[in-house]
Amino acid sequence: MNIKAKKTMKFFLYFFGKILAAAIAVWVAWFAFNTAMNSSNVNVIVKDAFTKRASVILEPLENSDTALLPKIFTPDFLHKTGLDVQQDNKYYNVTLYSQRTDVQTALVLPSAKKVELTVTDVIEDVRATLVNEDAADFEQKDSLIGSGVYKVTAVKTEENSWMIDNIELLEEITPDIVRPLPTPAPADITDADEGTEQA
Repeated sequence: MNIKAKKTMKFFLYFFGKILAAAIAVWVAWFAFNTAMNSSNVNVIVKDAFTKRASVILEPLENSDTALLPKIFTPDFLHKTGLDVQQDNKYYNVTLYSQRTDVQTALVLPSAKKVELTVTDVIEDVRATLVNEDAADFEQKDSLIGSGVYKVTAVKTEENSWMIDNIELLEEITPDIVRPLPTPAPADITDADEGTEQA
C-alpha cells in the first residue's frame, strides 16, 4: 500500500471514529434522558394513583376524581377492585385527612414495559361527620381507609404512557394520629315509650 493510500485510510478511520463517538454520545444522551423521563413519569403516576385512590375511597359520592381513575388505572385493575364504583364510606362526610406517599426510587429503562415498586402510603388524622345517622344499613367502622407498605405494578400502554395495574398490600401500618369515627346517636327510648303510651 502506497503512502497516499495509507493517508486516505487513516483519514477515513479518523472520520469514522469521530462519527462513531458522536453517535455513541447521542445514544447515551437519549438513553439517559428517556430513562429519567420514564422514572419520573412512573413516580408521578404512582403518587397520583394513591392520591386519587384515597380521595374516592374517603369521598365516594359526587367526587370529580372518580372520572379520572380510568386515566390512571388499567381497566383490569378497576374491574378487579371496583375502585371506581365502590361506596364503602357513603355515610361519612370526610372533612380533613393527611396523606404521605413515599415511592421507592427506581430506574425505568426506555425498553421497560412493566415495573414494580414499593410504596409506603400513610393516611392519618381522618376527620369525618355522619351524612345520615338514620340510615337503615349504616355500619359502624373503626377505620375508613388503611395505611401500609404496598407492591405496585405499573405497565406501559401502547401510547407509551404508564398506568397502575396492581396494588398489593405487603404490610399494614398503624398511623400516628387516629381519630375515632362518629357514631349515630342512640334512639331516645323514653320518648318512644311515651309516644306509645299516648297512643
